[in-house]
Amino acid sequence: MNIESDHDRQKVKEYFKQALSVNRSVDEAKAELKDILDVLNEQHEIKPSISRKVLKAMEKGNMPEMRHLNEQFEDLYQAVIR
Repeated sequence: MNIESDHDRQKVKEYFKQALSVNRSVDEAKAELKDILDVLNEQHEIKPSISRKVLKAMEKGNMPEMRHLNEQFEDLYQAVIR
C-alpha cells in the first residue's frame, strides 16, 4: 500500500467514492434488466433464462455458433438416450 501523504489519502478516498457510484449504477442496471426480463416472462411467456441467452447471442453476434452448439447438444442427447 502506498498512501504517504494527505493528498494520496484524498485521491484514494475519491477513487473509492467513484467505485461506490459505479457499483450502485451496476446494481440499478441489474434491477432494471430483471424488471425487463420479468415483463417478457409475464407478457410473452419467455423465460428469463432464454431471454438471457438471446441477449448474450445478440451482444456477441454469435448466433451461428450458438446454433451449431445447440445442434451438437441435440445430437449428443439423441445418441445418449437411444
